[in-house]
Amino acid sequence: MRHPLWKVAAVLLFAGTANPVTIHAETFVIREGSIGFDPGDPASFVFRSGGLQLSGLFQPIATSGAFTCAPAACAPGTRINLGTVFGGPLRDFNLGQGVATIDGVQHGSQTGPPGQGFLFLTGTLTFDAPDLPIPAGGDLVVRLTAPFLFNGRVIGSNERPVTMPLFDVALVGTGAATMRLGLDSGLGLYRFEGLEYVFESSEPIPEPATLLLVGAGVAGLMARRKRLRVG
Repeated sequence: MRHPLWKVAAVLLFAGTANPVTIHAETFVIREGSIGFDPGDPASFVFRSGGLQLSGLFQPIATSGAFTCAPAACAPGTRINLGTVFGGPLRDFNLGQGVATIDGVQHGSQTGPPGQGFLFLTGTLTFDAPDLPIPAGGDLVVRLTAPFLFNGRVIGSNERPVTMPLFDVALVGTGAATMRLGLDSGLGLYRFEGLEYVFESSEPIPEPATLLLVGAGVAGLMARRKRLRVG
């Protein structure tokens, strides 16, 4: 007679294989891509790294100085923080009609309802950037640009609220933030018109041939040092 624990183990094993969760211990470094938006429009984004690609749309929910001049206008000389925090524990990112590919595994498709097509994403995307002043030149359009540091966590699922996630990934990266402000000629003040974060690879990836040359060079130095010691 089989012990009841065998039945419990079999149920747990079936549940785990039927609803696999891909939790990645490593952190993906975003080497290219961008996220940007204009007032009233959903934010679009593409994140690419070795083994990962995320793309789609979501309504921007920010808690930073990036929207300082959105509801009200800002005077020249006003310092604006170019950082932004998107999402949070109580908010969902809607990936829309996009896909996620992680370590060669594709999640979601270009069409179809949740569960058969696009994904729901939850998590937080944090862009840290410095404050910059609005110049006093009176230009119709002003662009403020500064470097940013990025970190985030994204959980993907076919359902909302998330109960059976498909994947859970951590992200980091660097790049340049650019905020666009437009002049209200009647008031002489500037209003927020858009913000974009463009990722840049901070660490070049050596090509295999380069690695071989470096390895050969190190081996040559070690051999030469050994001969000198013997002599």
